[in-house]
Amino acid sequence: METDQALQFTTVMRAKHGLHARPSALVVTALAPFDAEVEFVAPSGDSCDASSITQLQGLDLGQGDALLVRASGPQAREALAAIQELADRDFGDAPDAPEPQQLAYLELDPDVEAYEPAGNREEELLRLENALANADGFIEGLAAKMPEQGVTGAVLGAIRAMLHDPVIEKGCKERIGEGRTAMDAVQTTFDQTIAVFAEMENEYLRERATDLRSLERLLVKSLMDFELALPEIPAGQALVLEELDALTAAQIDPGQVPLVVVRAHGTTGHGIIIAQDRGLPVRLGASG
Repeated sequence: METDQALQFTTVMRAKHGLHARPSALVVTALAPFDAEVEFVAPSGDSCDASSITQLQGLDLGQGDALLVRASGPQAREALAAIQELADRDFGDAPDAPEPQQLAYLELDPDVEAYEPAGNREEELLRLENALANADGFIEGLAAKMPEQGVTGAVLGAIRAMLHDPVIEKGCKERIGEGRTAMDAVQTTFDQTIAVFAEMENEYLRERATDLRSLERLLVKSLMDFELALPEIPAGQALVLEELDALTAAQIDPGQVPLVVVRAHGTTGHGIIIAQDRGLPVRLGASG
């Protein structure tokens, strides 16, 4: 029974965001079974009861900070061992990936110059319907590979529903009825809708423009008879993208790609959400 002298150890926070909500919740959950009092002490000397998520976050621990963990009580050793195990796993957050030696730039926008008009409205309309069906099947296939009831699957389901938005589909068909090609109808309809979202003040809604751009690219690829899946990415190379959309994030293998460098700055897009859900390290706002 450890009551006279507290047991303790020191660790260094390696994860980029320190002790934020998820790691704090893991700490509280890990300590719940034990009859012990555990205290976290920051480099500033500030300390808190480790059973409080709010107080743990209030320590404002960041990457590189030394953390002192002290425990006392009947099950102090067991409690301390549970926290040591969490610390060894960076409290559930992987540390920043090391800078890779090689970068692979991936151009997402397909080349449409070779598109050949069908010459009649019926054929263009058929091309549109085939492209919609192909895109739908592709998204469905991606979602089927994800864990049931998971964040990634739910996001892909929402994007799949967006593909069949009646306003967008009607806009494409009306433009084909006016004599435009399926390619022009898709690009014009999506670009107009994207422009509306891109001007919104709400950052979260503004990021939905990325979803629409990804769907437009998917339909354009289908109209061009291009492969809808991403090309093979060399293992161990960092991937450089202009933006990270949900469909792209769902295809990148975190076990093969150590880092995704994204030139766009948005942090609330579905691509970022899926990357976080799948454990894919992302660096935002990079230039060059």
